[in-house]
Formats: sequence, structure tokens, C-alpha cells
Amino acid sequence: MAVETQRSGVSVILAKLEEEYGVDSNPTAALNGILINDGVELAPNADKESRTIIRSTFSPAGSIIGAKYQDLSIETEVRGGGLEADGKSPKRPDYDPLLQCCGMKPTNVMRVTLGATAAFVAGETVTGGTSLATGVIEYIERDTILVVTVTAGTFEAAETLTGGTSAATAAISGLTPAIMYTPVTAPPSSQKSTAIYYYKDSILHKVVGGIGTWSLDAQVGKLGKFTFKVSGLWADPADSVLPTPALTDLDGLQALAMGTKIGSYTPVCAALKLDLGAKVEKRNDINALDGLIGLLITGREPSGSLDPEVDTLAHFNPWASWKSGTKARINGYMGSVAGNRMAFHAGAAQYTDLKYGNRVGLANYSLGFTPCQERVGDDEIRLLFF
Repeated sequence: MAVETQRSGVSVILAKLEEEYGVDSNPTAALNGILINDGVELAPNADKESRTIIRSTFSPAGSIIGAKYQDLSIETEVRGGGLEADGKSPKRPDYDPLLQCCGMKPTNVMRVTLGATAAFVAGETVTGGTSLATGVIEYIERDTILVVTVTAGTFEAAETLTGGTSAATAAISGLTPAIMYTPVTAPPSSQKSTAIYYYKDSILHKVVGGIGTWSLDAQVGKLGKFTFKVSGLWADPADSVLPTPALTDLDGLQALAMGTKIGSYTPVCAALKLDLGAKVEKRNDINALDGLIGLLITGREPSGSLDPEVDTLAHFNPWASWKSGTKARINGYMGSVAGNRMAFHAGAAQYTDLKYGNRVGLANYSLGFTPCQERVGDDEIRLLFF
């Protein structure tokens, strides 16, 4: 008599970027494991067509399965990737393939801390007075923190930085290498995709051609979490051996001491959410075996929310900003250890929803917002790992 194999409910995720869309990149347990939270969800999806043939019975004749694909929801803790061997440069987080298949582009940048406030402007070229190094200010994180893409040379601590457009000057008090992720607008041929191996015990689900979107949830005192919703081409599941992947040993980041600001105002709030809102669409193809040639990102509808306590209007007046359509800078941090820190930045957030709420007997706002183009586009949301 056959004996049923007992299953433990263990899940493993391996993910690796594809060099060519839909061509399995063969992620391995040694290099491509991702530390995930419990509750991975896999859902097969298909276009269904009911058979409407005329017969002498009310019994359904069933349906046929058309274009097939898979949806995979993965939750991870917010964390960095650690440091390279030099002890200064950050590594990409283990979920980098998931960020990139959601249309996020990584760029090496320098987080330049100034010794005093200065009137630098985003987009201008800055030059180091001693090193003569140059770079472009991507955005201004705080009045005294510039995020710069270095274009030549190496900036030095304590040298004077000069703005090419503003003519502003300030001494550099600190330099921190970082990796910045920004959204991209790209045709299907250049959108990044990933292959994901999802093991549920000894059953392997391969999701190739993975394209998706992400959301960030930070609740006070809890570990921040990313949720990735990825859609990919259909592949039949198969029995396999559950691997033991090499996983990061970095701790997740708590939503504490986040330094969250709305413009120059520091709110008292308990929760923050960001959602990239990438729109993933199917590319149906009558010549494809499963009726689907691939998936692609066709647009973005980013959103976010905060729940600040109500303050005097003289200190914080969201009603006036909502009425005028004024945009505000919203940013903050998670973590304090080099290599395991993440900053978020929405440089031009426009309020969309504004309601009163109540938290522990104190009035608060339910404040929804849309991250809008800050300067040149593809810059409405930025994630920084440093």
C-alpha cells in the first residue's frame, strides 16, 4: 500500500534576473536565495471560455482554459544587503531581482552630508574644491543631505562643494556610498524580468518572465515589509528536492526613529505606506502554446498614505495644500547600521484623500497622497540603501 509523504509546509524562494525575457535564468540555492516572510501565495490564472452549446439539459458543459499565467505574492522584511569587502560600499538587498522586475533601476550614488544648510538645487552639477570631482544632484533628501551621482573623480570629506547653477557653497561633513532605486519607463524589449523558483515543500513552481509591482508598509514598532506581486508565464509544477538556500543574516528594520518629514514638518504618525502601482498587462499571442507571449509594465499609478496627528493649522495645514494642489516632499529612514539602512523619498507628493480619524483619543488625519514627477520624470519614488 502506498504511503503518503508527510509535508512540513516549508517554502523557499530563489530569484535571478533573466538575460532574455521568458528564458529561465536558473537561479541557484547558493547565490539566489531570498529570505521571505510566511504566507507566499501562488495563484494560477487563465482566460476561461464557457461552452454555450445547446443541449437538452441545464447541466453546464464546462469551459476551456485559454491564455495561462501565474501570480505570485511574496513578502519580505525591509533590510539592506550588507557591505562589500571595502567595508563602505553597500551591497544590493537580496530581493534586488524582485525590485528590478517591478521596473526599478539601481544606480550607485553618494549621499553627501553638508556642514551647513546651503541653497543647492536638484539637477545641478556640483564640484569639489580640492578633489575637483564632479557630480549631479539627483535630489535633496534634507536641507543638508544631497544625493549625488558622481560623474568624475572622488569627493573628499571636509572639502568645499560648489553648485554650478546656484553657486551655493558648503563644506562636506560626511560621504556615504548608496544604491538608489528609481522607477523606469521602458519599452517591453528593455524591461527587466526575473525567473522565480517557488518551492512548496518538494513541489517546484517555476515562474519565468516575471514582471510585477511592490508596496511598502511601515507600522510603528513593527518590522517594515515589502510585498511583491509578480506575474509570470505558466509552467507545470513538478516534484523536486527542497533546497537549502544561503540566506542573509541581516535583521529586518523596525519602524522606529524614522525621521519622517512632510516638507520641513515632523509629524506624529503611526503608519506609512507606499505603493509603486505598476500596471502589469498580458501580451496575448495566438501563436504561443499557452496563449501568452509575455507580460509587461504599461504604466504606474503610485500612491501612499500617512496618519499624522492633527496639529494647529499654523504648524501643519493639509487642507490648504489639498485645495491648492501644492506638492510636498515626504521622506524618512529605517535602520541605523551601515549596510542595513533604507531611505524612502517622494519629492513631490500631492494630497488626494484627507479625512479625520481618531487614535487613542486624539484626532489624526488619514492622509492619502500621489507621488508625482519631482524633476525629470521616473523620479516620483526613490528607495536608497546605504
